[in-house]
Amino acid sequence: MILMMNPLISTGLPTMDGVLSGGLRRGSFTVMGGTPGVGKSTLLAQMACAMVTRGEDVLYVTAEETTAAIRARLSRVSGVTGVTILATADLDEALREAQQWKYSVVVIDSIQMMTTTTHPD
Repeated sequence: MILMMNPLISTGLPTMDGVLSGGLRRGSFTVMGGTPGVGKSTLLAQMACAMVTRGEDVLYVTAEETTAAIRARLSRVSGVTGVTILATADLDEALREAQQWKYSVVVIDSIQMMTTTTHPD
């Protein structure tokens, strides 16, 4: 018998899980887009806090804000602690951190600000 892990990770937000057809897919990435100021970062913060509450290990990578600003947003939206925050625009650094600690969810806010020096062979 083969036991498979649930291929979905609930965001902890029922409406968002509905939009995502049940949650985030393990081993894949989801891009959230929208106009500036619409609330993407706030929604990502709510999702990160809800997922930590549900037992997921979450890394929140911020390329545009300070660690203090993200911590303040997380506190404002839920008061939950336990989300690991990394302030960097270096995608290679973010991926090393994610792989080293084996986070189940990595949030990158925002991906268009990330840079990399790694080139495929």
